[in-house]
Amino acid sequence: MVADYFGLPFPGLRAARACRNKYLQRWYLPDLSPVSVLIPPGSRDSVEQASVPFPAVVKPATRHSSEGVQMVRDHTELAAQLDGYPAQETILVEQMITGQEYSVESLTQDGKTLFSSVTRKETTDVDSQYFVEMAHTVPALRDDAWDAVQRTNIEMLDRLGVENGITHAEWRLDERGEARLMEVAARTPGDGIMVLYRLATGRSMEPEILRIALGETADYPAARRCARQVYVGHRPGTLVDVEADWPGVEPRWVDDGNPWPDIPALPADHPPALRAVLVYEARGAQLGPIRSSDDRVVTFFIDAPTIAELDEIEERVRRAVTIHTG
Repeated sequence: MVADYFGLPFPGLRAARACRNKYLQRWYLPDLSPVSVLIPPGSRDSVEQASVPFPAVVKPATRHSSEGVQMVRDHTELAAQLDGYPAQETILVEQMITGQEYSVESLTQDGKTLFSSVTRKETTDVDSQYFVEMAHTVPALRDDAWDAVQRTNIEMLDRLGVENGITHAEWRLDERGEARLMEVAARTPGDGIMVLYRLATGRSMEPEILRIALGETADYPAARRCARQVYVGHRPGTLVDVEADWPGVEPRWVDDGNPWPDIPALPADHPPALRAVLVYEARGAQLGPIRSSDDRVVTFFIDAPTIAELDEIEERVRRAVTIHTG
């Protein structure tokens, strides 16, 4: 409201509201969204649950990091899952879109998209009831899926009236290959995606976001290298140690607010490289199953000239990183 009053660059009134509210996203963009039902507090017994096809996804409205998000297969599982949430929570029940997940990071200035790129994601719902992101690749391979996601993302930006700033939208492909919106936020992406953009393009994105906010001319290059962040699975127990059998790379412990290392970009044709191994928890921490983003413990960053080379070095790094639990 303040930015609008003073005529300052900002996402826009509609975009600023909708990007903070999943219900408004469904309201403005019903044809781009999965079928969904909103269950406010006190309405769980009366909601018409049959209007959402199964399998479905149950999402607490106010949590983050995929906490409490779970797949249910029928009415019995849905009722049991709803009983597990506090009575005051608002819940969203949505049709489960089972195709590949992507995100799109876009820079918009004066209502025009000056940069947009598709990130491929790997998630745990392939073999579990949970939806935790375990890998990001920047940029995604440019194919028919890339085109579908990018095309629908441009339509979404226009219909929400995004004026200035960065947006981070998450999409899944349905059985027809069409992109369906999971959610969109008018902010930078989480995890290490901003680091990946620096590695892929050779430049940090943050200065351009500031230029947009200041009303200055912004510009950002296309990727000239491929970058990936991977989260390593672990065995539940007490975290004893993390080892990386890789020349010149030692795990960096970033628990308790310790800063991430600076990871500079490499030349476009530099051979595939392991750039960092980060540990989020301290030794002695109790590790449980990975059911939300906060349960992930170890991640690594790699980059390469091509996706094929990225895949190859990922397999080698996975064999080289060991999480010891007791």
